[in-house]
Amino acid sequence: MYKVFFNEYCISFLLNKEISINDNSARDFGINCVGDFFNILESIEKGNSVTEKDVFCFLSEVMFHKIFENFTSLPAAGGVVKNKKDQLLFIKRLGCWDLPKGKMEKGETPEKTALREVAEECGICHHEIVKKLHSTVHLYRSPYIKACNNWVVKKTFWFEMTLKEDECLTPQTEEDISMVRWFSRDQLTMVRNSTYRSLKGLLDIYMK
Repeated sequence: MYKVFFNEYCISFLLNKEISINDNSARDFGINCVGDFFNILESIEKGNSVTEKDVFCFLSEVMFHKIFENFTSLPAAGGVVKNKKDQLLFIKRLGCWDLPKGKMEKGETPEKTALREVAEECGICHHEIVKKLHSTVHLYRSPYIKACNNWVVKKTFWFEMTLKEDECLTPQTEEDISMVRWFSRDQLTMVRNSTYRSLKGLLDIYMK
């Protein structure tokens, strides 16, 4: 199973229909051509017919690869930063709590991008990577692509980091970040209720 996020929808790709879906909150589709998948995305965009937030697409491996040939790939990387008090660092962007992240520049590794983006968006510099976390993938339309097909697939590589020294936090306001704040583990429910669905799986790791 391969999962991507589009808006607040979780779209799962399955290569056969042997898995039974017994969930009234889910919707399943058979994908026989590339257009079938884009019809689903357009229906979600318009708020038509697809009301369930969990979507399952059954298709062949060949069709899976054909679909993603129609997307521009823009990889990104970011971090879940912990301090000595075991608090986690979040940014507030456009009214939602988020994790610091950004697109990979040419020649960068995911690790280098993650460290750079955390530094830029939070104003810290004494952070280092502890371990790799699972990646997330989301789809969106880019206003910067001047073509009819402006669909983008963004895979974000996530890393757990530690902040070695206490530092003042400075939000990168030119990236629409209004606040940078530490949260203790018992405050993560508040963050989870005001963040993107694609990040909730990452948060759940630290809420256990």
